[in-house]
Amino acid sequence: FFRVFFDTTEKALLPSHKASKACVSTESKRTTTATATNMPELASGFLCFGPSFFASVAFTLTIIGNQLCDFVSVDDSSNLPMVAGNVETLGLWCYKNGRGSWSYSDSWDFDDEFHQARAFSITAASIGGCVWLFYLLSGCMRFGKGAFKVIGFFGILATLFEGLTFFILRSYVCDNGCPIDTGAKCAISAIVFWFCAGIFSCGAGKDAEGDGDGE
Repeated sequence: FFRVFFDTTEKALLPSHKASKACVSTESKRTTTATATNMPELASGFLCFGPSFFASVAFTLTIIGNQLCDFVSVDDSSNLPMVAGNVETLGLWCYKNGRGSWSYSDSWDFDDEFHQARAFSITAASIGGCVWLFYLLSGCMRFGKGAFKVIGFFGILATLFEGLTFFILRSYVCDNGCPIDTGAKCAISAIVFWFCAGIFSCGAGKDAEGDGDGE
């Protein structure tokens, strides 16, 4: 009698137990789907984080390196204008001596190589600024993979022009030797970061709604 009673009760409760498990499973799926739907997502995909970081660091280093008054050190300043005194370091736009930092005066008669180094530094900063601005906007605006490839090309151009700022070493101001200093080291670091930004940019971006990162 008891066996029949328990068997009947078990059979009666079994469908209810299965229904309960099915409800829990369905609710779990709904929760997972809602969580995935509510996750934050960058407009151009998460893969733009990498080149965005590289471009930000490179642009910062470019600005700092180009503006410092110690791009290169001066071993012998005898070939430089006497009014400058005992020059210790040279930058693209200013120099340092024992009395402090100074902007270049009209007494400095720069050659073509020095002017070219200045022009290349301006070009690198201008191109780099556009690349950095693009990545700043890519977090809230959708850009396709083609746009990121174009920006990658400009990142490589920034690499090239930043490297050409070392034309200063071919100027007469470095005829007596100019070891690289803080500004030049920042420029070298910027070259590396611009190159990384350009290369990694080729794998970022989204073409249409629903595309995955880098797909």
